[in-house]
Amino acid sequence: MKNLSISRLILKWLYERKTVIIVFILFGIIVTGTLLLNHNQIEPLLYGICICAFIGICIGIRDCTLYILHYNKLYNAYINAKNTLDLLPEEKRLFEISYQALLRLINDDRLSVISEANKSKAEMTDYYTLWAHQIKTPIAAAQLLLSSERLNKYAIEGELFKIEQYTEMVLHYLRLESISNDMVLKKYNLYDIVCQALKKYSVSFAGSGLSLNFEKFDCTVITDEKWMVVVVEQILSNCIKYTKSGGITIKSENGKLIISDTGIGISPEDLPRIFDRGFTGYNGRMYKKSTGIGLFLCRRITQQLGHTISVTSQLGKGTEFVIDFSAQFEYYKNESLKEEM
Repeated sequence: MKNLSISRLILKWLYERKTVIIVFILFGIIVTGTLLLNHNQIEPLLYGICICAFIGICIGIRDCTLYILHYNKLYNAYINAKNTLDLLPEEKRLFEISYQALLRLINDDRLSVISEANKSKAEMTDYYTLWAHQIKTPIAAAQLLLSSERLNKYAIEGELFKIEQYTEMVLHYLRLESISNDMVLKKYNLYDIVCQALKKYSVSFAGSGLSLNFEKFDCTVITDEKWMVVVVEQILSNCIKYTKSGGITIKSENGKLIISDTGIGISPEDLPRIFDRGFTGYNGRMYKKSTGIGLFLCRRITQQLGHTISVTSQLGKGTEFVIDFSAQFEYYKNESLKEEM
């Protein structure tokens, strides 16, 4: 949209009103011709034509003036459109009312998208800030261990594992928006998936001194192996992080994977929000170990995979995570019955 001069606007008005102007002139010619053919007096005719022309010119000047003012208001609204649509000229015609209603609807959608983008950007900034502070801790600890006279191999491995864990978490967080493009659903043995996660956390188990109650089970599920391993890893990470004594139990019952610990538990007021993005809860603030992303990842991933995740907990007694695959078993059971029928 351009800032046009008055002369350009008058030419634009003439071009847009050309049909009306031509029709008006045509009517004058027809009336004049008709009267002349009937040999009527010319003087009254000229008098009437002059009056009509004067009225037409006055109406045209008024319409052209309103046209110029209307365009200038539109241009003013255009250059301020990022802030508000209140500067639009007053709508009088049906099409103007409809167009402005459409513009306001589009503007509301635009503001909603901008608000969501700003919110997402703020959450991302907060997460990266917290992540940067948290990853400094194992780096500093590893540097201190390396500078000591007696190298503690297991302690250094533990700090390096934390660095790797934080790095992988931020990568998973970045891939979360396009997770559906990265999924390959197949039949997998759930026991093998849990074993992959446990193998990775073997160093953490050794360093924590926690017991592990994990018996072999046979359970085949349809899932994505890579992302399901991520979910189990995040749950194990939380269990190890907030369990000081006792141990962790992993089992499978009725198409459900159950991982429980004997840790500090989760307060009842925090329990409904632990899967929210950025929520750290009392435990995370108290022990300064949480980014508020791990369980959020678990919820989003399980939703994309078609599974459900839930948690129950008691303060001072422990927490139990349940990943439910039973819905797919019911589905395939019903499909099998249909085939038999």
